[in-house]
Amino acid sequence: MARILRDVFKKVFDINDMHNPSDLDGLKASFEADGIVVIDLKQKVCQRKVVGDMVQQIFGQLPYSEEYLLKLRSADGRLLHVRDPEHREAITTELLRANLSSENLEFLTEAAPPHRQFGAPCTPQSFHNEWSNELRQDPDIYRVAKKLLGKKHLYSPLNRSIFKLPKQGEKALLHWDRDPRTVKPDDDKELQGKVCFTEGTFVCVLGSHTQEFLGEFCALYDPLYPGRKLGLPKYGLDPNKDPMGLFQRQRAYTVPPGCLVLWASALLHGHAVQGREECISIGCYLGFKTSISEEERKVCQELYRDGAVPEFWPSRDKVHFFPLKYTNFPHLMECMVRKKLSAEARAELVTTRVTKAGKQVLDIRPWGWTEELPHKPFKFTALGECLTGLRQWEEETASKKRRLG
Repeated sequence: MARILRDVFKKVFDINDMHNPSDLDGLKASFEADGIVVIDLKQKVCQRKVVGDMVQQIFGQLPYSEEYLLKLRSADGRLLHVRDPEHREAITTELLRANLSSENLEFLTEAAPPHRQFGAPCTPQSFHNEWSNELRQDPDIYRVAKKLLGKKHLYSPLNRSIFKLPKQGEKALLHWDRDPRTVKPDDDKELQGKVCFTEGTFVCVLGSHTQEFLGEFCALYDPLYPGRKLGLPKYGLDPNKDPMGLFQRQRAYTVPPGCLVLWASALLHGHAVQGREECISIGCYLGFKTSISEEERKVCQELYRDGAVPEFWPSRDKVHFFPLKYTNFPHLMECMVRKKLSAEARAELVTTRVTKAGKQVLDIRPWGWTEELPHKPFKFTALGECLTGLRQWEEETASKKRRLG
């Protein structure tokens, strides 16, 4: 497979302009044409603070032995330790460098939490953090999402952080998160997105979300993929069955640091391997949808209260704390997880399970928060409570009416 060609977005919108109706109209027009928009969040993201907080929360709380906890080498030769507060700023500096040293890349590779290849940890600390919650309830971002979806009562599903190392990533994963055959003309119920704290990349085929594109796609591709069940998530493509040349048409678009990318759920998109010379891709997923069920609302309340990991992604794919291949191949669970655990963590987390073939194999329980750094529920604003499903929008409306007398 040839390397995906790089490109830049034609326009990056300014979040500070989103109070102007004409600028919002321009944003909506661009989104309807391309299926994606990029918005500069300006002063809403303090890069050094966010990256420093993230590495301390995600890497510092891993139940690893001293040998596998994150260490980095500074430019002046010092060995930096993730749990040493005096090393925080120096560690942040190293993490923001492009073209990491081979030693530091090796340190990061060894110390990374599970899901290193995809670059999005599924530990509780990856989901529950101050920076993503602040952005999730930001009124300017909400104004943008409201314009793009055409609805006032929106919900922002709990999702994880992004920490993708150079040379990591999945190849040729060009796909829809939902079956394109099920997309209806008025089906604008979800907005997917991510915030890039460092320079990032987004792979997609512009305009692939429109009814005209999807109609042509279904007519040409349905006969090539016989037996594919209707409605399953993650509709992937085979580069050898691609009459529209979509693998050649996809582009890896550069996302400047401090920007929010929002894309239509019907947009064909993918992933690219981070180049060796590129910086670490650090960010968080941030999307919106127009409705949740009462059962989903109850789950949201429990997740935010307990600092737990959701059972399903917004796409309805099941969340796996460890990569699924670790379960299928227990030797990977041994070399990628068990050997890194501290003695205390091994005693608490390591167990066994019996396979369908009746064989007893290694298994490891998911871990949570520590006694030293317990989960502290985030205090949302009234808008944030509505957006996260902690409060019904009708309650917020009634509350405003009471205040206005």
